[in-house]
Amino acid sequence: MFLDKVEALRFRLNAISVLRLLKSMYSYKELANIIELPETMLCKYVKGSMIPSLEQAESIWSKFSEKLALSSIVSSRIRVSRDGYIDFTQIFSDPIILRLIAYNTYFEFRGSRITKVLTLERGSLPLAISIALVMESPLVIAKEFKDPMFSEHYEEFMVLAPNIATTIYVPRRMLRKKDDVLIVTNTIDKCGELRALINIAKKAHCNITGIVALVLRCKDTYRELREELKVKIKYFAEV
Repeated sequence: MFLDKVEALRFRLNAISVLRLLKSMYSYKELANIIELPETMLCKYVKGSMIPSLEQAESIWSKFSEKLALSSIVSSRIRVSRDGYIDFTQIFSDPIILRLIAYNTYFEFRGSRITKVLTLERGSLPLAISIALVMESPLVIAKEFKDPMFSEHYEEFMVLAPNIATTIYVPRRMLRKKDDVLIVTNTIDKCGELRALINIAKKAHCNITGIVALVLRCKDTYRELREELKVKIKYFAEV
């Protein structure tokens, strides 16, 4: 399950971090109903006077994922305009929600080797930063211009919408051959943002460990990516 003892300890400590986040939203009584542990034990974990065992931490993470209904929280925080534009402002402006999403992602990919988190500068950057911090993995940002500090870049043409396209760039030094990459994006849809990130990772000869998105907009694209990449693809809401 874990790469080493240090990772196992981090898993236990991160379970405490999740409880502390949840305590800012719920009383100990409410939290005990969610996690299914006595209030006195939860209090000791939250205050840091006791660290959960690996088995207990696994239970905390499982109950957190099963009962918190994070997908409902995300769905309630997004707004979709008549022309289909999705506004993520209420998610990106809430540090607690961002951290809960990041910790849920950490749990979903526990035991996986992730050496880089790859995202676009536009849109999904707040989410990617939160995930990279929890994962303790370097963040690689694809930009729509060449970074003048680097001489060589991977580049990829990206279609945003009919008649709207651009090119994204990642310095070659930021992605290494056989890096294990987690791709973070706002949406899984027919637009070319996610595909461009995938192609960048492939050009760098990286291993794509998984994909994390806030929203699924196109089930066909989701199924195609699952079939093509054979990796876990995590999303939190569907529109």
